[in-house]
Parts: sequence; C-alpha cells; structure tokens
Amino acid sequence: CWDRCHEEGMRLIAQPVDVADPDVGEQVRGMVRQTHVDGAILSSPVTDCVPVLTALEALNIPFVRISPGTNHALTSSVFMDDMQAADDMTTKLINIGHRRIGFIKGHPNHMASTERQAGYQRALGRVGISVDPALIAEGLFDFESGVAATDQFLSLKYPPTAIFASNDDMASGVLAVAHRRGIQIPKQLSVAGFDDTTLARVVWPPLTTVRQPVRELASTAADLLFGEGGIEHRRLPHELISRESVAPPYFPSIKKSKNT
Repeated sequence: CWDRCHEEGMRLIAQPVDVADPDVGEQVRGMVRQTHVDGAILSSPVTDCVPVLTALEALNIPFVRISPGTNHALTSSVFMDDMQAADDMTTKLINIGHRRIGFIKGHPNHMASTERQAGYQRALGRVGISVDPALIAEGLFDFESGVAATDQFLSLKYPPTAIFASNDDMASGVLAVAHRRGIQIPKQLSVAGFDDTTLARVVWPPLTTVRQPVRELASTAADLLFGEGGIEHRRLPHELISRESVAPPYFPSIKKSKNT
C-alpha cells in the first residue's frame, strides 16, 4: 500500500482506531479535519465499524474497505474468502485422517473470525463429522489466548489430534503448550494456523498455515481508491502452505498381554 501510494504521489497516514470507544466517530471526524485526507482505506475491525463509516460518509470522504462483513453495497472493497480458506485447511486435516480437530476462534470484533469458524464447521459437516462444542475455544488473535485454548483442549478426556487456530499468533501458543507438556509436533499433535506471517516460518516446527495475500489486499484497496469507476468488489486468492507442523494422526499400537 505504501508503494502504491508513493506511485500516485500520495502520502499514507496510518491511524489506529479503537472501535470499542463510544466516541470513535467523533475522533475520526477530528482526524479528518486535522489532516485533510483525500481518502481512507479501512481494515478489520474498523471496516465494519458503523460510527466510522457514518462519519466518513457525512464528511464525503471516499473510502475502500478491506474484507468487510456487512453492508457490501456501501463502497468498494477487496477481500479474501475466509470461509473457504478455513474450509480448505480443515478439509486438508480431515483428508490425512484427523477426526477430532480443535478450533480456536478469532477476536469477536473481527468479522473474519465468524467466517473462519463457519468454514471449519462446513468442512466437518460435509463429511458427516458432528461439531463438538468442546473442540471450539474462544480466542483473541493473540499468543495468550492460544495458550489458554490449548490447555483447555488437552485437558479433555479425548483431546484433539489436530488444532486449527484462526491466526498464527494463537497457533504459536499451541506450539508453546505442546512443548511444555512434552507433546511431539506433529507426531502426536498437528497444528495449523492462518495468515502466514513471519512467525509461521520462525517457530518450531514451522507452521502449516493459510497464506493471506496481505500486501495484495492493501495494494488493491489503494487501486480501488484511486480508480475512477463506481463501486467494485475484488476477491483475491488464498493459498495453503504446507510445513512441518501437520501429519496424519498418531495412534500408538496397543501391546497385547502374553496371556491373550
């Protein structure tokens, strides 16, 4: 996005926004008046924050949304199919033999969290695997919630043979708990993430994950903002990245007694 703005001779200002703040709409109005911006690109969870959208519309500021979950006709947008991506990763785990697959949800303020859970559940349902509520844990897209969810899963009488986390930070929390408990990855537990951040490549073992085209999403959003046309929606492809954190489920052989 920085490069694309530079090509157009535009200066990019990154402004964090707290969508939980009751005055967020007024804060955005103040920011626009102070900076005199010509347009805006909104990412999750701001992309679905009604007070922000209302403020930008009232100020007649053109904006493009990245991965909106609501009101798609409002303005141009660029997105990845989060539901299909999660479906594909869950299907990958099913196809190599996993049937008890734990799922760590993303932050509730992000619409992508709902889409990714729906994809996980859709993949299970397609092959007749019932959704077990005990195998779905709350998450906040951070390492700590990944740790908490994993401790919850591994305390079950029948723990999962694979855990699919809604982002790589939470998946790294899964790895940390497994290492602490002496669980071999992927021999005894498979772990998958989402996003393909740098973290996915530096943890051990490196994470099998969904590659989200982050740079392309931002660059395409800038293209739509600078374009002359009307409302347009573009979907970008995702990719499954296979690394060393996933393998078929491990079922140790049961040694028979000499008397049997």
